[in-house]
Amino acid sequence: SLNVLNSRPDHAELDNHVRTNKWHALGLQLDLDNDELDGFRSACLGDIGACRQKMFALWLKQTEPKPTRQKLLDALRTKAVAEMYIAQQYELHIRQQLSQKVLPDIPDCPIPIDTVQCDIVKLKELIVGEINNKFADLCELMQTCLPNITREMFQAHLINEAVRDNPTAEKILKEFTNGMKWIDNQLDVEEHCKAFLCVFHKMGGTFLLASKQVKTQWIKVAKQKMDVSLSLDQ
Repeated sequence: SLNVLNSRPDHAELDNHVRTNKWHALGLQLDLDNDELDGFRSACLGDIGACRQKMFALWLKQTEPKPTRQKLLDALRTKAVAEMYIAQQYELHIRQQLSQKVLPDIPDCPIPIDTVQCDIVKLKELIVGEINNKFADLCELMQTCLPNITREMFQAHLINEAVRDNPTAEKILKEFTNGMKWIDNQLDVEEHCKAFLCVFHKMGGTFLLASKQVKTQWIKVAKQKMDVSLSLDQ
């Protein structure tokens, strides 16, 4: 147990289990350079998820001091960060995985930023593929209350003004899938998908059933074809 806590985590587990908004304060507690962290905020236009990913990627590249799960837990529990619940849940995950002997123990070597995440292109293709598989059924459903779902999609920033002003179900779905082209990490893929599912969930009725099925299929194909665990809970 102590050996695992003192070993290097992988990027996927940090994405899934350390989703703090206090990424800048956490980066400082992990001995990262303040100017570099400020640069992430500018480069990512304030996108918290993207900033956090870059911060973790930078941290995982370090050799001295070595990035460890224990160091991250300690940093989360400092007064400056004070993410006690996230630390508790992350440590619980570590111990549960340890008991199942499936927790990766990453070698003590620098990890290039471009290798710390899953094959994002393939993941996006799978997500879009599931929408295309259900395209006709989704369009038929959305046409039943097109003004309402158009309004919700626009408020969720999933469609642009041109689609809002002249909506069709096909345009809305295409706008969602086209948005995938501009995403380059798993966390933002999940956020994009959750926003879509949330709109369907709010609509209720048949939309709620459809959202559950789409969500289940996304999680299933990611796990079966890529061994990637998608986090799509609202």
